[in-house]
Amino acid sequence: MENSRRGVPKFTCYFCNRTIENETQVGHSSVCGSTLVACPNKCGSYIPRRDLNKHNKDCVNRVAKSSPNLTMLKERQTFDPRNNPYGTVGRNGTSKSDIQDTIYKLSRKVEDLDSRFQFFKNQNQQYVPLQTFESLKTAHLQLNLDIEKLKYQNQITFEWRSNIDVLLSQLKQNISSVENYRRDVNVNLAGLQSRIGLMEKFQDQINQLKDSFLREQAYNRQVDMNFNENIDDFKKQLSQDNTQQLAILSDLKDSISSLKLDLEDVRSNQQDQGIKFTNIIYDLNNANHIATIANKKVESLEKDFEVMKKNVSQMKLDMEILEGLSASSDMRVAAGRLVWKITDIDTKMVEAKQNSSVLKSPIFYTHEYGYRVRIFLYLNGLNKWKDRYALLSLHVLKGEHDLLLKWPCQIEGSVTLRDLDNLETPKPFTKIITAKRQHGDEECEDPQESSSCYIFIPHTTLLKFNYMKNDTVFLDIKIRQTGKLETSL
Repeated sequence: MENSRRGVPKFTCYFCNRTIENETQVGHSSVCGSTLVACPNKCGSYIPRRDLNKHNKDCVNRVAKSSPNLTMLKERQTFDPRNNPYGTVGRNGTSKSDIQDTIYKLSRKVEDLDSRFQFFKNQNQQYVPLQTFESLKTAHLQLNLDIEKLKYQNQITFEWRSNIDVLLSQLKQNISSVENYRRDVNVNLAGLQSRIGLMEKFQDQINQLKDSFLREQAYNRQVDMNFNENIDDFKKQLSQDNTQQLAILSDLKDSISSLKLDLEDVRSNQQDQGIKFTNIIYDLNNANHIATIANKKVESLEKDFEVMKKNVSQMKLDMEILEGLSASSDMRVAAGRLVWKITDIDTKMVEAKQNSSVLKSPIFYTHEYGYRVRIFLYLNGLNKWKDRYALLSLHVLKGEHDLLLKWPCQIEGSVTLRDLDNLETPKPFTKIITAKRQHGDEECEDPQESSSCYIFIPHTTLLKFNYMKNDTVFLDIKIRQTGKLETSL
């Protein structure tokens, strides 16, 4: 790496005009050319170095070296200084509003001169002397330069205002710090004054003692005979003062010890409160744990209740079927055919949607001494057929003559939804159903779409007015009689 850096030649950057070492010219030029620099004309813009020359040509603060075009003059004449949001005072003492009014008046004069110039140029060019055009053009350029100068002065005023705002913010911060310092000084001064008051009290006491001592001394000088007695009295007074001071000190010590005891009591009370708070948190955690366990038990009980509810609804349906069978016990079912009457379709449909209940048909036989079968009807369907289809399946049950029948068995038949509206020319809905079983058993697997053991009746067909009447439908089940269904007797 060091050898490769030493091999890079030095070069002078086009943008920053510095001699560059240990950098490639392409890499440094791309970075240096993208660096933002402030406009030299102080327009407030920051421009990449590579675009600085282009910006200097288009800068609003650039002083024109030659006469501008009429289009640029028109664009500058449209500037309305009254819309300028700055209204501060300039460095010369003139307000910004006065400068803006002056700029506006000059702009109106420029517009007037330009319109007059265009009018004379287009209509009376051959009659106007050349000196008039030159004077108008010179006045127009002079006014334009005045506007540019006023704009530049406006920009300087804005920069001066921003600097003043910064200084004001700093001054406010200094004032706030001085106020804080003054507050601290006032607090300290109050403390010093209180201490000075105490010192003055002590000084007064000392002065009093000094005066008494001088009086005693003068008195002792006058009366030599009572000098010793006065000395004894003075000693006694001093001893009394000492005892009083000692008593005060002992009182202070007692008060300090009592305060210490109070602090210890407070600390012990805080510790007791902390222990109680910890116990409360522990009890709350235990209560939360107990509530969680109870919630789980409630959820399991709700699930068991739902299962029991489904079982009860199914038992109700089975009881209705048994009651129907007992009510029609005198009516015999022909072998190989069953006409199943289903009442209260709307109520049973609601129960099927809530509890997934199953309707079971009366038991009948495929032929005399034949297979014992039954139809299962899922009014609301199962799995992906729910809420769209009614599902029927043919179940082979254990019977009295199973030992005389052929196993495995294959039973074929048809299920017809009878037309109750037109009995003369009915339009029934019929589907073929089959059942293949190894032996007689009431259990059956879940319905499969490809299985012929199940048939599907759309709800739109089942609930049509010609198939359902008085909330009742009739299903006609016919078993096809074949040689496979013969019983060996």
